[in-house]
Amino acid sequence: MPNPLDGESYEGDINAWKADNFELDGVKTKALSDTLNIHYFTSSGRAYNECQCNEAIKTGDILMISDEKVIGLADAWPVAVTKAHGDLHDLAEGSTWDDIREYDAKVVNGLAVATMMAELLEWELARG
Repeated sequence: MPNPLDGESYEGDINAWKADNFELDGVKTKALSDTLNIHYFTSSGRAYNECQCNEAIKTGDILMISDEKVIGLADAWPVAVTKAHGDLHDLAEGSTWDDIREYDAKVVNGLAVATMMAELLEWELARG
């Protein structure tokens, strides 16, 4: 199978392609409960990619990117709760965190913990 990024062939081995492009192994994770995890990344770009393809990362999990001072919530479109958002999405203009809570109940606990983490670290929160 050709790599869509550089044309190199992986001869049908999608797992080899994923390992080279998304580094699926080695994501540091801390379980806070049976339903909420914190995933630690060195870049928001990698955090975003992992949300797309790593089945261990669930909607509402917390994404911690300390080098960029970004804390976010995992989703198909991961969103930052901090003002700094790197490659994560920021809250859509006109939206509030209450809108997010109503949209998906899975994010309620993650949002509460992520917000508390940002406040403890004294990282500026996103508007909303």
